[in-house]
Amino acid sequence: MPTRGRKRRTVSNEHITREQWEYEHWFCFACRAFHVESPYALHTHEIPRGVFRQKAFKVPAAWLRLCLTHHDEVDDLSVWPIARQLALKYLMDRGYYDRVKVNLLRGRQPEAITEEEVMVYVRQFKEANP
Repeated sequence: MPTRGRKRRTVSNEHITREQWEYEHWFCFACRAFHVESPYALHTHEIPRGVFRQKAFKVPAAWLRLCLTHHDEVDDLSVWPIARQLALKYLMDRGYYDRVKVNLLRGRQPEAITEEEVMVYVRQFKEANP
């Protein structure tokens, strides 16, 4: 994915700041629209919800970069279950993808959402966007 004309920074998943990560991801993961001229049109969505959301503020594995339209849409778990959100993370930000960490952040078992569940959605995304 695009990285503003420079090599992707190689920092540990635990040591990148949210601001650095947002700078590297200046497009909506869902529609792939670029927002270079208006970075405020993008929001960082935390996959864990409710009481677990606070823990996700400093964990890149739990972040999705979305435009305003898709940010509202992704909040609906009936349309965007966690496995589908993780599939989007896998496809658009694989360097920071960590399904097990997201499961644990959500207060669940490491395999609460399995890799197989995520891959079902990965295949669906790939079929819809060849």
